[in-house]
Amino acid sequence: MLENGLIDEINSLKLKGYNYIDYNSLNTVGIKEVFDFLDGKLGRESMIEMIKQNTRRFAKRQMTWFRKDKNIKWIEINDDNFNMVPELIFSELYSALSQ
Repeated sequence: MLENGLIDEINSLKLKGYNYIDYNSLNTVGIKEVFDFLDGKLGRESMIEMIKQNTRRFAKRQMTWFRKDKNIKWIEINDDNFNMVPELIFSELYSALSQ
């Protein structure tokens, strides 16, 4: 995200008066940390570490939520079947629709 210009993008929003406190859509992983960096609340390295940490936390919450959904069919993907993923998905969908 940082290599693709996140800091410049957030700085542009900040200069237009946007912030993550007033606009919930800006309260996402990476955005708050960059605002805090631009406000001098975090150093660059701390910002990067916080983005990494909060990304891991978000991913963990997502996985917890997905695991609770009994309608999700997990497909094991590995080096041996990676090229067959579309066929595996189609097979699972066809099987589910046929029932």
